[in-house]
Amino acid sequence: MTGNLKIEYFFSKPDPDYRIKGSRDPLGFQTIWKQTAQELVAYLSTVSTNLRDFQTFCLAYYFQSRNEPHILSIIDVNWFLRFEQLCAYTRYHLDYAASFNGKDRVAKRYVDFKNRNKFLIHHQEQAILSNQIAYGIWGKYNRPFHDMGFLDSSEFKEIFDEKLELTKKKNEIIKIIQKIDTNTENVFSVNITELETIGRLFTTVSPREKMFYEENILKIRKNHLQNELYEILKENPGIIEQNNVYTILSFLNDKAKTVDFRSKVKEIEDTEHLLCPLNRIFRYLQCEPYGWNKEAIQADDFINKLNKSVEKQYTVMTEVKINLNHIFSEDNWDMVGKLINRNKEVCGNRNSLPWLEIEGDNVRINSNEGHFRSDNYSDDTFDNMYLLNTYMNLFKEINSL
Repeated sequence: MTGNLKIEYFFSKPDPDYRIKGSRDPLGFQTIWKQTAQELVAYLSTVSTNLRDFQTFCLAYYFQSRNEPHILSIIDVNWFLRFEQLCAYTRYHLDYAASFNGKDRVAKRYVDFKNRNKFLIHHQEQAILSNQIAYGIWGKYNRPFHDMGFLDSSEFKEIFDEKLELTKKKNEIIKIIQKIDTNTENVFSVNITELETIGRLFTTVSPREKMFYEENILKIRKNHLQNELYEILKENPGIIEQNNVYTILSFLNDKAKTVDFRSKVKEIEDTEHLLCPLNRIFRYLQCEPYGWNKEAIQADDFINKLNKSVEKQYTVMTEVKINLNHIFSEDNWDMVGKLINRNKEVCGNRNSLPWLEIEGDNVRINSNEGHFRSDNYSDDTFDNMYLLNTYMNLFKEINSL
């Protein structure tokens, strides 16, 4: 992927040799989790959690378009990858404990590069991930960045012009950026002093830039319930320290300003109460390497505990959730059979073998990836935070600038 490229979303082509390995979502719940979560958190994903990654995206667009601001939406992907590497070494140098995509490889190279005072940069030969386009900032932040409309702001260039001036290292920074501009095919290097100079771009944040992140990440220009979530957290910042989804949802329900917001909070709660036990049962079934027979499943205490004698009653349900709700039944064997059939359908759509299969009165285990037991399962047990932890982490980072 080279040359100037207008931003488009891309999809990976399925691997024809794919069989069991690959997805960690054997029941296809991730789509349900995400769709439900986005009722409150519109554009974030479980991997778009780091403010400095968003900053890197903004800075990349700013610097590459600095001489031609009228083409702000166009960027050279290889330029972006080189800039991401420069920022990665800078971020590691600033804070060894900070987490970012590619940190492990950066950490391995850092000591040698530092001893030589020569940090090598190249979009292919010096990639910091096995596939930097897919697994780095580009692949994980491209969609939320554009959906949030960062580039739609009429103040974008002015904000980052001001930022560059505030670093008091404008000329030095531009000289370093010019290395990325001119070394389109060749490996180039930067030294420790240059890393520290680039570091000023992360440590220098104006009130205006902070507001820019607040307006584009935490709030939404259109009418959306995320704006109500923002208002509640702004008034009650202490809740961001909580890490139990049900505690957070209960708090949001109490502080809700509209009926619609309260309804969506209840839908998230209902969805997790529905999906979590189904996920836990499937993972529990995977724990037996030699499979199960019907008699053992019918008598199993854990499956009995999660498979209630009556279907769960919820106030907000989509057709998909209604069908999942019907998986619960009085008969453990029938319930497990429906769960395994769902896995078979999901795997069929992915052109892979099912993880579990029924053969007569027996369950065969084809894959035990992700298996675990839930001995302490209760009504407060959960598997997913519905992007609330992602949002609250960014809320905390932005408000601590």
